[in-house]
Amino acid sequence: MPNIKSQKDRVAQSKKEAAHNKAIKSNLKTVVKKADAAIDSNAENKDAAIKVAVSALDAAKNEVANGNMTGTVLNDAKGQATQAVASMEELLGGKTFEVVPGDLFFARPSQLIRYSADEQQPWEYSWVGFNGACANKLVQQTPFSDVQPVHHCKDPQSTRETIYNIYLARGPEPQCEALMTGYLYLFMAQLMKEAREAMPNAPSSSSQYVLAAIKYIQFNYSHDISVDDIAKAVGVSRSHLYRVFMSNVGQSPIDYLTGYRISEACSLLKNTGLSIAEIAVSVGFFDQFYFSRVFKKVKGVPPSKYLAALEKDPQLGLV
Repeated sequence: MPNIKSQKDRVAQSKKEAAHNKAIKSNLKTVVKKADAAIDSNAENKDAAIKVAVSALDAAKNEVANGNMTGTVLNDAKGQATQAVASMEELLGGKTFEVVPGDLFFARPSQLIRYSADEQQPWEYSWVGFNGACANKLVQQTPFSDVQPVHHCKDPQSTRETIYNIYLARGPEPQCEALMTGYLYLFMAQLMKEAREAMPNAPSSSSQYVLAAIKYIQFNYSHDISVDDIAKAVGVSRSHLYRVFMSNVGQSPIDYLTGYRISEACSLLKNTGLSIAEIAVSVGFFDQFYFSRVFKKVKGVPPSKYLAALEKDPQLGLV
């Protein structure tokens, strides 16, 4: 048995890491298993179940990339659900989509796609490329997904005009860039509105409520939001949101929100020169001391010592 404080601390730290990894692995296995079952039974909520599984896998990959967990946990979970992953890959890859006038299609950076017009009915199309820190969070609020990259606009003419305005705003002056960005936000806002309006008509599965809540959290975590705000945005009661979150994610909405904020804070600590006070505000904490307490509770060390501790012990990121 360890007989000095540092050794005891390291043992305690290892136990926390093991518990954290076990929780992530268990959640991954659960959501992938549900996706597998939905695919096998061709359930009505198949697409939603797949989206939840893909979202969980992507989140785990991000945790690995950010140094907050080991790749072994992710690989183990995926390895124990090979059939489900293969089914998802088959569903997500190699698909052909037919587009009609008024359709939009979305392609992610580095994604290989091939598109062509009908020889008898040639087309004319416009495209908009964008990137940036908020790009992914914006896209998550739109109707596009890896499963469904095509969306038919409710008002194609208005959408066409918005895209054309982005094109017209081009120029070398600073105001041109501001105009292009403004029109791009209008374009995204239009798509986000259509996505929200379509939600009540979609199958009211618990997975879809969870997906909508996660999207809301990922896009609004930097604001002063509460569980009540999340439930209202999704369109369910606070108690129902808690139940579907526990069932699909394995943790409560507030725990997910806190974990997401702290994960973003870790990324800012590692990749920016922002002060702790600035980072706290950036991730939705408006009291620096409260932020430090929550950070220490989640990570085991205060934010002021996180980077130094991470250099000495990279496993710290697992907490």
